[in-house]
Amino acid sequence: AGARERVAANRERVREAEEERGNEERATARCEEKLKVLREGTKAKSDEVCEKMELLRAELMKVEKERRDAMLNAESSEAEVLRLTQTLANERNKSEAELSEMVQTFQRIRTAVLRHHRELVTTIKDDSVRSSTAKPQSGAAGHDQEGQSSSNKENHVSKIIMKVAPTSEANCSISSQLQMSSLFSPSVL
Repeated sequence: AGARERVAANRERVREAEEERGNEERATARCEEKLKVLREGTKAKSDEVCEKMELLRAELMKVEKERRDAMLNAESSEAEVLRLTQTLANERNKSEAELSEMVQTFQRIRTAVLRHHRELVTTIKDDSVRSSTAKPQSGAAGHDQEGQSSSNKENHVSKIIMKVAPTSEANCSISSQLQMSSLFSPSVL
């Protein structure tokens, strides 16, 4: 009886061990299945990560190229701004020099014109004083004399202007000075 009980106990232990082994095999199979799923998921995620890394690398290269292009454009623009600034400064200096020269020329012309105007007025006054001291004649002959006198006065003014004109620093034309003489009427002279 003791041997049968031991055999029965051993069979019970073998059955329990078999059951335990079956449970362990199922647990192992589940673990292997989970591991397989995880490996497949990890591979899919790894592939996805690789694709995203490639996209990011391409995007980074594009951004880097745009940055380099922007830097080149900025440097080119800075050089253009410097060139334009220098050109503008040169033009401003040139304009200021031309303006200064024009002002000086104007001052010289103004001074010369005023001086010659004074000389002309003085000469005309002197001549007017001389011609007013001459005796006036009466009658028809006097009237003809008066017409000739005003014509002579105009010719005399033209001659005076011709004397003064060549010395002019203003470089005024003689014809324009002669036109000025028409402003002086015989009554003024």
